[in-house]
Order: sequence, then structure tokens, then C-alpha cells
Amino acid sequence: MRREVAQRRIEAFGKRFGEAHLYLAYHAAFPLALTPNLLYRLWANFPCDIHGKVLIIPWIAVADLLISSLCDQVGHELYEMENEVRNALLMELKFNPRFGVQRMNELSNFLLVDVQRLDDR
Repeated sequence: MRREVAQRRIEAFGKRFGEAHLYLAYHAAFPLALTPNLLYRLWANFPCDIHGKVLIIPWIAVADLLISSLCDQVGHELYEMENEVRNALLMELKFNPRFGVQRMNELSNFLLVDVQRLDDR
């Protein structure tokens, strides 16, 4: 997929659903693969930006994102984003003053703890 196509998909998603949905998409781009469960945990664990301001992401944003053109279903309850879409969303996350590198580090720590939790079962 070309970068322009990825950018058009992201813009169309944002225009249809709004900024709050885009914020969830930024966070969802961080893991390599998504499940509905993981996406709900991201939604629940990151309700605010790095300054403590509430993002007001509705719970339905999880389903809206998974069935959008930003995600592809690759297995039973397993989704991924194409590289160009994922990279564009990660750049938005990194350079958005509401998130930045601090949020990327928080996401990294969250996923490490989440994997360790799954290993301990």
C-alpha cells in the first residue's frame, strides 16, 4: 500500500468518526497485532493524554476501528494494520503533543506487563 492511500484511509476514518476515535487508532497502532480484548484494555488503561486530560473515547470506538479500513482480520479475533497505515498512525502518536514519546514508553510498559501476565497463567 502506498503512503498516500494509507493517509486517505486515516483521514476518512477521522472524518467519519472524529478525533477521539483517531486517538484510539494511534494507540492501536503500537502493538503488531490486535485482538478485541487487547484493544478494550488499551481503551480502558489509556483514558487520558500525558497531561491528564480525558480523551473521551467512546467504547464503541473499539468495534468501529476493528471493522474499519484501517484494520484487516487475519485470524479468529486477530487483526492487524498494514505497514503504511500503522507507520502513519505511529508518527501521529509520536509527534502529537498530547502523547509523544512518553506515551509510546507507557504503551511499551503496558504491553510488557500484559505479556508477563499472560505468561503467568
